Amino acid sequence: ANKWPYFLQKIEEKRIKEYEIKIMHLCDYIFSLSPKDADYAKSIVSNDKVKYTPVYLKTPLKQWNEKNQSNYIIFCGTLSFRPNFEGIKWFLENVFKTYLQYYPNMHLKITGKVDGEIINKISKYTNVKFTGYLSNEELEDMILNAAFSVVPIMEGGGVKMKLLEAISYGIPTITTEHGYNGVMFDKKMFIEKEPFLVAKNEKEFLQHMIRLTENIVYKKYISQNAKRFFYKEYSSEKNINNWISFI
Repeated sequence: ANKWPYFLQKIEEKRIKEYEIKIMHLCDYIFSLSPKDADYAKSIVSNDKVKYTPVYLKTPLKQWNEKNQSNYIIFCGTLSFRPNFEGIKWFLENVFKTYLQYYPNMHLKITGKVDGEIINKISKYTNVKFTGYLSNEELEDMILNAAFSVVPIMEGGGVKMKLLEAISYGIPTITTEHGYNGVMFDKKMFIEKEPFLVAKNEKEFLQHMIRLTENIVYKKYISQNAKRFFYKEYSSEKNINNWISFI
């Protein structure tokens, strides 16, 4: 419905929401993979009916190379998916152009198959490379050797799997507040404990990028935090046991 006229989108949105609420009231339990979705469900039904647990994911055997001195950052996701395309457009226009003024030798690599129309729209931006379709091994190798990862998502619901994929490898990653809403952590913790960096706006996004580019020790902090967070929340025996108890 994203291509429909706006008023038709709102009608469809209202219809789906009413149907969703009706279904929630019929359920014995609601299992949520996203903390934000859990909060939404609790605003509709009683708290004891809502069960939050992260999806179970394995930790990759290979992990991000802390010693690499790569000249590229990476975005993993096909631009044929509209939220990815809109997010990358915002990033290139509002963040990456300024970043290149400081680091003109850095590149952004965008993975996934893209059509000619999308390439033409992005071609006005410099230092952007499309990898095309990659095998699992090729994609993993590209992630492991990138300087850091960006997930500039501005819309879309649920868990941000591309963000989880990045931190599963321990690669330092920057995302937006919208990305954070699908993979939350306690923002009260010291910055040295953050598993990934969250930018409220283009200025903060740029500041995070500069810091990851300049400060190798800080990059290692974020990488180590990402590994610990991912294992504890998504890949641990505790998470498996939570799912088993629900079943």
